[in-house]
Amino acid sequence: MTRQSEYEPMIQEPTRKIAESVMLLVVARVSMALALPVLGLVAMLGQQWIDARFETQEASIKRVEQSAGNATAQALEVKDRLTVVETKQATDAATAATFQKDTLTRLDRLQDSIVSMSNAIAALTATMQAREDYDRRQQLQR
Repeated sequence: MTRQSEYEPMIQEPTRKIAESVMLLVVARVSMALALPVLGLVAMLGQQWIDARFETQEASIKRVEQSAGNATAQALEVKDRLTVVETKQATDAATAATFQKDTLTRLDRLQDSIVSMSNAIAALTATMQAREDYDRRQQLQR
């Protein structure tokens, strides 16, 4: 029995090596067989992820382009309104200047009229006082 037990490790060693080699070969073959499908699946999932990102970016770009278009349209409208406001402001400024000039002219005439009336009133008052003085002297002389 001792002799059989001595040879047993020798027999088991090559058998174990062969079995490990066969297992290793099976694992290698299976991994080789599955490598291309797994790579294809990973590539397909990556492509779908990238496509989803591009679709999201395209939607964002469309929103930005629409906002830019709206902003451009509003800018043109604001430009037109600004032109109208500036024109109206210039017209109103000219009208206000003309009104102010006309008002000053009328005030000057009114002031001249007041001075003339004041002179006329002073002359009339002087005439009336002179007339009263004359009448009083006439009465005193009688």
